[in-house]
Amino acid sequence: MSVYPIFARHVVLPIADKIMNTHICWDMNLLEKTQWWSKKDLNRYRDKKLKSLVNYAYRNVPFYHRIFRERDLFPEDIKTKKDLTKLPIINKRVINENQKEFISKEIDKLTYFKLSTGGTTGSPLNYYLSSAAKSRLVAVKNRSLSWGGYNYGDRKVTLAGSSLVPNQKIGSLKKIRL
Repeated sequence: MSVYPIFARHVVLPIADKIMNTHICWDMNLLEKTQWWSKKDLNRYRDKKLKSLVNYAYRNVPFYHRIFRERDLFPEDIKTKKDLTKLPIINKRVINENQKEFISKEIDKLTYFKLSTGGTTGSPLNYYLSSAAKSRLVAVKNRSLSWGGYNYGDRKVTLAGSSLVPNQKIGSLKKIRL
């Protein structure tokens, strides 16, 4: 292994976290630790995070508040992943038809990125991703790559999006990714 991945992980990435207001380093460290937890510990952690997410959605996301009210549910009714069957399955059509209702009331307090899908299966889906969610996604991607021997900072090529869909215009900044 070259020295650059160590430098990238411990110097470049923390600086990028500061500049982009993300916490990818923290999430990568958490994922590296939790991947060795027992199934029981992972389930307990998942359920704790699920309760927190459900509470947040109920308090701040109009769509979910409405769904809970319509189904006579309260956040306390969702304790484990099995309880998710009490909520409807959400697809792209539902999101497009209710876009404003999916925006958190706390959007002004959040650091977020406005993103969209490529639209290769139809029309693109526009959505907002919080800085925290983006950090976790990047960390999860890097952990999964590490299982195949990749170290953060190693050179890699990604064939996706604009590299596969001709004539799609992408700015220089979007081509550079963590």
